[in-house]
Amino acid sequence: MSDEGPRRTCIGCRQVTTPEHLVRVALGTDGCLLDDRRAPGRGAWLCAGSAPCFDRASDRQQFARALRSPVSTEALAALRARLFGAADQGNQRDQGNDHRQRIDDDQRDDEAGPHELVSATTE
Repeated sequence: MSDEGPRRTCIGCRQVTTPEHLVRVALGTDGCLLDDRRAPGRGAWLCAGSAPCFDRASDRQQFARALRSPVSTEALAALRARLFGAADQGNQRDQGNDHRQRIDDDQRDDEAGPHELVSATTE
């Protein structure tokens, strides 16, 4: 492994990458979820801009596990609305990665994010 700096793991897809490609989520003192790299306390990392990663982490209770504290469904819904917009609540959940495959790290350009996807050809 080269010395690329810190590496973090997405709680949704478990991909390890640099923090530049991830969003840090922390639990606020009032129980709300904060998407802030400088928020105090334990943090959970999530692939930036990836609603499927958010949904997977939410469905599998990964926020509560990573933050070591219960997380309300209201806090998760509010965070999802902030990250992906209120109109996107149900649209992304069904899409997932059904007909796509990830590009291997060695095929990905250095500046590409961790969720560069290629459509799989099905004939």
